[in-house]
Formats: sequence, C-alpha cells, structure tokens
Amino acid sequence: MEAVENYNKAGISVSDAKVNDMQYSRKRFAEEFDAWDKKNPTRVFHVAVVSDALKSIGIEDKNIMVDSKKLIKIMSKHAGMTENVVKQLPDIVNDPMLILKSKTSDSRIVLLGELLDNNGKTVVAVLELNPMGREGVVLDEIKLASAYGKDNLQNFINTSKLLYQNPNNKKTSHWLTSTRLQLPVESTTAGDNNSIHQNSENAIGN
Repeated sequence: MEAVENYNKAGISVSDAKVNDMQYSRKRFAEEFDAWDKKNPTRVFHVAVVSDALKSIGIEDKNIMVDSKKLIKIMSKHAGMTENVVKQLPDIVNDPMLILKSKTSDSRIVLLGELLDNNGKTVVAVLELNPMGREGVVLDEIKLASAYGKDNLQNFINTSKLLYQNPNNKKTSHWLTSTRLQLPVESTTAGDNNSIHQNSENAIGN
C-alpha cells in the first residue's frame, strides 16, 4: 500500500500506518457522505482500499467503491442503517472479524465486523469482487454491494464457508462473547484452503 510505504519513510511503524490508513479511510468516506445531498443517485464514494485481511484470502489490491444509488437503497430498505451507521462501513472492510463466502453469488464475499446497526444488530457487508460496468466490462475495482443488520447470524455462519477470522484472539473472543456467536468447530485462520482467486469462474461459490 503506497500510504504505508510513505509512513515507513517517515519513520512510522507499519502497525501505526495501518491505523492511520483506517482512520483516513473512514474520515474520507464520512466527509464525502456528509457532503452528499442523500438524493443524487450518480455519485460514487471511495470506501477503502483492500485490507491485509482481504489480501490474506487472495483479494487483489484495488479500491473499494460504493454507488450513491446503492446507499440510498440500503438506507431506505433497512431502517437500522442510519446515516451514522453507514458512515462507519469502512470499519468492517478495514478490520473484519469474519469473512465468509457468499451463498448466493460466485463473485461475492460477506464480511462481519464489530459495527451494529441502529437496532443493535450486527452489520454484514457484501463485496462484489468483479463488478460489471455499463458496457459489460469488469471494472478495475471492488464494489460494496450491500450492507445491513442481520438476525440469526449463527445459522448464517454455520452454513457458510469461513475464509477468514480475525487473528487477534482476544478481540475475536470478546466479539464472539458480545454477539453470543460461536465459530464452527472446523474453523481455521486464513490459509491455502481458505484463499480465493478473483476472476475465476468458481471464485466464491459454495
């Protein structure tokens, strides 16, 4: 990541650089979101860059974007996704607790983080790895395809392929306790069996 290289040159540690990048990502998105009138459906916002968590499962280093039309749909369809909650979506992308394969699309992954919606439900974020442009050409970016507070997460976790779990055991344990969730017995941290390959015909399928 270019920003990390610049931090290193300035004598800033890699861990501090990652924190700075995450804070910048969230600040940038929040500022762009606040400047938007919440009506114009043609805006495109920068959510984040590919985090180490995403890289660990084989995701290419691209910008992660979201269309304002999608944000309008998210906020209108899901009452718990208030403006304040939406502005924190970069946190899930930058520091997910779990990453799962989508059960409905071969080109999507599902991220769970510490963010709660306004109704106290854990927010899940869905990333489209191979978004298509108007001409049917795959865009050189990743799209935030959806985000919402979800019930019955335990069943969702149990029936999905686990690609990644946060390596910070203390943080993960606290998150599992607070959400009353359990990981599948066979769960492991990201490795060869949990990696995915973008632009592969069967990239994300169950």
